[in-house]
Amino acid sequence: MRIVTLFLSFFIAFSIYAQSLEKPNVPHILVEGLGMAQIEPDMAEVGMTVSATNPKLGAVMHDVNERARRVIKGIKELGIQKQDISSMQVHISPEYTWRSNERKFLGHRASQRIMIKLRDLSKYGPLISMLVKSGINELNQIVVSSSKENELEAQATTAAIENAKSKARAIVNQFGAQLGKVYRVSELITGEAPFRVYAERAAANYKSEQFEPGIIEIQKKLHVTFLIDYER
Repeated sequence: MRIVTLFLSFFIAFSIYAQSLEKPNVPHILVEGLGMAQIEPDMAEVGMTVSATNPKLGAVMHDVNERARRVIKGIKELGIQKQDISSMQVHISPEYTWRSNERKFLGHRASQRIMIKLRDLSKYGPLISMLVKSGINELNQIVVSSSKENELEAQATTAAIENAKSKARAIVNQFGAQLGKVYRVSELITGEAPFRVYAERAAANYKSEQFEPGIIEIQKKLHVTFLIDYER
């Protein structure tokens, strides 16, 4: 039932969208062209956090600052450029626990978040090894991407155009007509960010130096209106 509902919702949404488009006052056909392109990622954004809790504010600040300094030093030693490293301000908050229905103060919790852009994925293993030895607490996220985003978008768009032309031509030819000129083209925006793929498994098991970034796939959807030329 859920599959039917989803399909029906999509069909209704597409029908409403199609009806909203300006239509020519001559015979025409509206089709959707779908194009896809794939590529292996060659970059990654890696986010990590250094944190500690201590009753003494000065001690916890010193601990976090020192470990963050070691982390950033190790990152630079791997050849990662300064412009690809960013660190946030240290965040401090009180930490409590409940014992016998009474709130107990555990200490001050300090944390600092560090983000890097890894432009060479072959450095992932050495990077993770260094981070663990330097004392990070969390690897928050790994987001893979591609430096060839523009080329991949162009490939997917070309594939969507060819798909729309092939689909429209196959339909009109069955009615003894010929596909005419393009009247209107619009891209269907899905709201997704195809070049930001979260490697959740790697982030969850950050002590492993194994990393399989997978494949990035980008999709393009075009709504194309063609005029129809009838044979005389």
